[in-house]
Amino acid sequence: MIFDDIERDYHGTARHREDEYSFLNRSALPAAAEVRALIEKWADAYPADERANLRARARAEFDAVFFEMFLHALLRALGCTVTVHPEVNPAKSTRPDFLARFPSGEEVVVEAICPTDQSYADSAHRARLDYLYDEIGKVRSPNYFLHLREITGLAKRHPSGRKLRAFIEEKLAELDPDQIGELALQGGLDAMPTWIFQDGEFELEFSIWPKAPATRGQGGNPIGVYPMEHRMGGLSDTLKTAVIRKATRYGELGRAYVVAVNTLTMFGNDRIDEMEALFGDEEFYGFRDTEGLQMIRKANGVWQGPTGVQNRRLSAVLFARVVPWNLPQAHLRLYHNPFATHPCLRLPWRIPQAIPSDSKMTWHDGIAPGELLDLPPSWPGKLFDK
Repeated sequence: MIFDDIERDYHGTARHREDEYSFLNRSALPAAAEVRALIEKWADAYPADERANLRARARAEFDAVFFEMFLHALLRALGCTVTVHPEVNPAKSTRPDFLARFPSGEEVVVEAICPTDQSYADSAHRARLDYLYDEIGKVRSPNYFLHLREITGLAKRHPSGRKLRAFIEEKLAELDPDQIGELALQGGLDAMPTWIFQDGEFELEFSIWPKAPATRGQGGNPIGVYPMEHRMGGLSDTLKTAVIRKATRYGELGRAYVVAVNTLTMFGNDRIDEMEALFGDEEFYGFRDTEGLQMIRKANGVWQGPTGVQNRRLSAVLFARVVPWNLPQAHLRLYHNPFATHPCLRLPWRIPQAIPSDSKMTWHDGIAPGELLDLPPSWPGKLFDK
């Protein structure tokens, strides 16, 4: 089993600092039970000698393990016979994640990766924010949601959680919820009182929003609005670096090779990021004798570099955004390499694909993963049982 065989009675949401495995393992929510059941079903489809490794890794690197199990289930749903960690090149000691054999007999090596766009500093800052949000989540606020407007000075140390909670609760206790409700109706968010908590260099500016009279007194996370976060630039460099790292890892395979990329970054990625990663960054030029701008691509992609075509062993790249909660509508798109030594274009993939033709990309709709995996559109059901 991937998860512990225990009685569960926790019906709340995950803590900010809590990893996905720990939350799923302790949650009694109906949706969490559905997710656990599906993962256990997927694990049972693995070879018996691989299951102990799955369970051990799931606790330490759940995102990677979940994506590998998803790919294993997806390939089997496409009619493939799947070998886990096959030996595909005697000259290499490393082994890829899967060897998928389609009913026609054609084989594809598949490698899974879950890149992140967070640096060490980014991860440290995220950890400090998560700690702060968990501390604020302990605030007793039966009548109001907290609107966290701005956070500064968090880089050097955490504020005192006890002092912060006491400050917030003291300010909330001074308010009349009926009066605040009237203010909200008349002036909206701008009419709400605002406070600043200071602890050394740390400052938190926050406001409130009143709960509806019928929901006053109920528990739950008191944070209603988080501070806005932003990022400059796209995700193409992160995707490109991750794919190139795997492109030649297993040497000459004599068969098609696909790298599957699950992007779980906070800001996500889009078609522009995916195309730039594979074919090069977009650049726009204007000319005196033409109207508007003309787009060309820099020679800095996975498949086209400064010296021309490269990484021809890589037949295709599958970009995905897959988490346990979005399987029916999860994003999938298989991009075929127009320069591949061993193309896999003619295989019955059935999933959404991007197929190059005459220097243009043709976008083919496919079957959604939920349908392939025989999951209803509403899966995994209610997130909460109230």
